[in-house]
Parts: sequence; C-alpha cells; structure tokens
Amino acid sequence: MSPEARGNLKGQIAARLNATGSCTLVAEHAMDGVIGVIFGRIISNNRYIPSLAGQVDQLFVQPDHRRARVASRLVHELCQFFADHQVEQITLRYAEGNKEATRFWAAMGFAPRIVTAGASRHTVEAHLARGHRQ
Repeated sequence: MSPEARGNLKGQIAARLNATGSCTLVAEHAMDGVIGVIFGRIISNNRYIPSLAGQVDQLFVQPDHRRARVASRLVHELCQFFADHQVEQITLRYAEGNKEATRFWAAMGFAPRIVTAGASRHTVEAHLARGHRQ
C-alpha cells in the first residue's frame, strides 16, 4: 500500500462498517485481541440471475492464528449473513500467486470464473511495437 492508501484506510473501514448490505466480522482472542477480520457485502445487479451476490472484500487472520480454523469460522458467519439475505452466489478476489489464499478458497469450493489480468502500459506498448498479433 502507498502511504496515501494507508492514511485513507481508517476512512475506508469506517465506510464499510456503515454501508448498507455490508457485514464486518471480527475474531478476538482472549490474550491477543483482534486476530482476524472479514468484510463482505451484498451486490445487487438486475442484469444477472440471480440478481443478488455476496462479495468477500477482505479476509485477514494474524499469521500466528492461521490454521486454527479462525478464517473458516469467519467465512461461516459471513455465509450466515448472506443466507439471511437470500444470497446464493459468493464471489471474491485474491492476488494470483497467493498460494495460501488459493489453497484456502479452493478448499471452500471456490474456483475461477472470471480472470482479471494486468500489464503495465509500457509492456503492452512494447508488444505492440514488435507487431505482436493474435
């Protein structure tokens, strides 16, 4: 994160906490305090069937508490929130190459549906200059 993004983080979290159709759950440990958090929200898009979808915006568990089912419990509670709002489909994003996230979400039944790819403008321009065609 850039320093500016870090500075805006508190405001972003506050906005998530107050947003309609959102759910924020926190896991606490008696000795260590907050050890995990999950942010989710309901997205409505009448162009799709079903028109409601759940989105997991962020899941984080302190490294010392991973593999202790904290993330699974947070996901379970978020699923309960979605069920209470008749949400049947759930989406999320994580960085390509994040092996821990890939394993965790695959174990939860998630599989890629839409691929988001990225490149620098300079890389694209270099390929165009070499006459790369498809």
